[in-house]
Amino acid sequence: MAAVQRSPRSCLLAFALVAAACAPEGCAVEAPSAPLVEEERVYGAVQMHLSPTGLHAGALELVPGLTSMMPSRLYVVVPASQVSIDGVDVALCENGCRLTAALGEPTVDRAPPSQALLTFPASVEGTLRLSGAVSCQLDLTASLSGIAEAAFGPDSVTHNLGARLRSITLPIQTSTLTLTPSGCPDGLDLGPVADALIAARAQLEQALLADARPGFEQAFCLPCETYSAGCPEGSTCEADGYCHDGAGECLFFPIGILGSADLAGELPIFHGPIRGELQVVAGQRESGEANPLIDANLGIVFRLYGGVEAVDALSPCVPSGLSALREPAGIDLAGEASRIEELSGGYHVAFALTEPFLTRLAESFYARGGLCLSVDRSLSPALTADSLITLLPSLELFAPRGAPALIDIRAKAPPRVSIGRGELATVDGKRVLVSPHATLVVDPLEISVYTVVEERLARLLAVEAEVSVPLGIDLVGAGQAQRLVPVLGSMADAVRNLRVTYNPILAESDETIVSVITALVGFAQLAFDGGMEGFGLEPVNGIGFEVLAARGVLQRPEGDHEALGIFLNFVAAPAP
Repeated sequence: MAAVQRSPRSCLLAFALVAAACAPEGCAVEAPSAPLVEEERVYGAVQMHLSPTGLHAGALELVPGLTSMMPSRLYVVVPASQVSIDGVDVALCENGCRLTAALGEPTVDRAPPSQALLTFPASVEGTLRLSGAVSCQLDLTASLSGIAEAAFGPDSVTHNLGARLRSITLPIQTSTLTLTPSGCPDGLDLGPVADALIAARAQLEQALLADARPGFEQAFCLPCETYSAGCPEGSTCEADGYCHDGAGECLFFPIGILGSADLAGELPIFHGPIRGELQVVAGQRESGEANPLIDANLGIVFRLYGGVEAVDALSPCVPSGLSALREPAGIDLAGEASRIEELSGGYHVAFALTEPFLTRLAESFYARGGLCLSVDRSLSPALTADSLITLLPSLELFAPRGAPALIDIRAKAPPRVSIGRGELATVDGKRVLVSPHATLVVDPLEISVYTVVEERLARLLAVEAEVSVPLGIDLVGAGQAQRLVPVLGSMADAVRNLRVTYNPILAESDETIVSVITALVGFAQLAFDGGMEGFGLEPVNGIGFEVLAARGVLQRPEGDHEALGIFLNFVAAPAP
């Protein structure tokens, strides 16, 4: 993926593993052209559960960096008012009195169903002036615990998830105030002044909110240059540099990962270029259920929509379009975890990668020509008429030895993904996939063989079959040193209903050709076995990850599962 640097502000909003491509200096993604259109969104594509223990593990907060959005110092003005002191009317702050509020590091709490409460210590100081019948000044100091309420929800245009600062509460009481008179008559009753400040609390809170809101909300707002095509349709770029809807509210910056990806690079094996704009972003329909779902006991559940931009025109090698989108069911990851032995000690965070989303990604790859492959001698030097003659001797009657050959592979229908239980066992010292985590199904897959006959490239034969490729992940090691190793399941039953659909010249029977193709599939597994070293999970914002379990979750009546659940703990990341 080509990359452009994005500001650290973008990384600030990524939840745990969702922002896996962030470095300290920014997030590296290529800007997409526009938000994913509604018709291409799989809502609930990825579902995330942050457990109560995960909320407080290490330095993790409700939203990484959320606390840093509050300014450290604010200024508020006490409005003019009249107070009665010892039966005499006195003007308090006739021209307004400016107070300074120094805000300490806030802590985050949950407020169901979709609010976060930031409790922050505030030290307030300043000078109050009395004028009229009594003329003097009062030095004010106060130690408060303010509460800022941030409400999560979607914006009205992109439906991306963000937060708006809704209110700030200052619990001012007489006991929290200290008034030190200067130049005032001895024995002056200061109680009415304290009462006046308490009475003006609502105005002070609104003033504090007005000062704090811009810095907080701009951390969530969508910069005009985020998308290469500019602000999304239905919004405008305003003078502050952010996209706003018709009501003046800013649109939300995508919380997640998005960008334009070259899905196939420049590999000649594919029939054409395969590009797509992948987006996996926290969001919801405008009228949808609260997201995030914040529960005091269960923690926090986030749902992300995902998908790849629409295909303007199917690849010429693709015979049919995509299936209709299916919205995934909601996954109770905490409930599913209770049935998994490895999770008896709990977990910090869990993700559900849903089958409809994974199938949509596979279909999108297919629609762009990703399952139309051509293998020739430039990629496999051993692929010549000689190698084919070894398997199919009658070919020697038509093709000269050393002649180039080509194998063309095409999916004739969209692929689908099936989620299994996901279990491995050790057999004779080797890790074996007992139940796949996922199975990629292509039905039918057509394989055509070409070689040079009488100085022209001729199609010798074609076969079709239902192909099911079982895939798994093995967890090797622990902590930050853990590696995730891909495992290919048994290919013994991977090819079903294999049949010859074209054979105009070869003398071999259909049964012989089928046995040859079946043997080649077995060789493919031998080449794959033991060939993958695996990969580790990179730390995000100084937090490392250990996968505790990967299992199919929410079993369907048909026996497969709605999603692949991945359960993790946060671990200390190694020093850079």
